[in-house]
Amino acid sequence: MSRVTVTTRIERPPAAVFDFMTDPAFTSEWAPKAEYADTQGNGPTRRGVEVRHIAGLRVGLRWHATAYQPPSRLGYLYRWGPLTVDVLYTLVASGAATLVTVDADVQLAGPFAVLAPAVAFQIRRDDTASFARLKRAIEALGPNVGLV
Repeated sequence: MSRVTVTTRIERPPAAVFDFMTDPAFTSEWAPKAEYADTQGNGPTRRGVEVRHIAGLRVGLRWHATAYQPPSRLGYLYRWGPLTVDVLYTLVASGAATLVTVDADVQLAGPFAVLAPAVAFQIRRDDTASFARLKRAIEALGPNVGLV
């Protein structure tokens, strides 16, 4: 197993950041490889809901929401063949801003286990890019525009 942790500071309150992150309409603005996301007609993201992302090669990725505690915790579990990724986002107020941290546990089963560090490296790059896009997108809304 390999673990990935990435943190960023966003100049918006936790509730606004959480709402932005959990609204499928905004997914493609901050997730660099997601072109589209939906909750399969099950309303907003919440614990137990499956979120489907369509990636660049038109591959459907199914993320199962495992934690949903507005505005502080959001978790997803993704399984595909030998790959399992358990992701937890935590949002903590820091003055008027939010510290957003993602912790991802990456597991590959069987003979693929030796590739876990390489997969974790790519996930770290993707998460870093995602957070940069998230910060730009939500801060561009302006201080008086609320999502909550």
